[in-house]
Amino acid sequence: MKKITVNKIFLLMLISLCAFFILDNTTSIKYALAFTLKNSGQFFTHEDWNNLPNDFIDKSGDIMQGNLNMGSMGINNLPPSPVDNNEIANKQYVDNTVGNSGAAEDIYGQYFKIVCDSTMPGFTAWTPVTWNSIRVFIDTSGAAFSNTPLYWTSLGGNTRHYTTIGATSIIDPSASGFFIYLIYTNGSIDPATANSRNWHINWCGIGN
Repeated sequence: MKKITVNKIFLLMLISLCAFFILDNTTSIKYALAFTLKNSGQFFTHEDWNNLPNDFIDKSGDIMQGNLNMGSMGINNLPPSPVDNNEIANKQYVDNTVGNSGAAEDIYGQYFKIVCDSTMPGFTAWTPVTWNSIRVFIDTSGAAFSNTPLYWTSLGGNTRHYTTIGATSIIDPSASGFFIYLIYTNGSIDPATANSRNWHINWCGIGN
């Protein structure tokens, strides 16, 4: 009789222990069901999840009711390019768009840029070539062309620049610059005289 009583007590303890673990594992489910008035086996909707005291984000789609603090963590695998006006854009899309901001496209869809500048009137780095000719190197490295662009030039000044030849002839063009050789058709010329007349080169480059 005593042995049977001990076995019953042990069995009751085992049943109680199992019940504890079962109830503990189902507490969160019962908790969710209680707040959403759902029965076991029914599906949860977005609204059901949002109605819980501790809101969850539904991975199949959801609507935020406040700010989402990422805690310095990233958001990965965004679409390659945004479609809607309020859609977030990934880094590659932004880099490509901003990097080509203001750039035009050729007939092949390639971006190119137009950069224009001039040498400083009165301080152009003319160097002598012959008694009636001078030259200057036009540094275009600041434009950061990756290939030799198309260049256009003109000669500006206060006087006598209209009696010269060569201002629009590009010599040895490259991505970083080119030379202009200027011939004065009305006598001799030197760098100091050219700068006293504010002779300078205006230029534009078109390329990528």
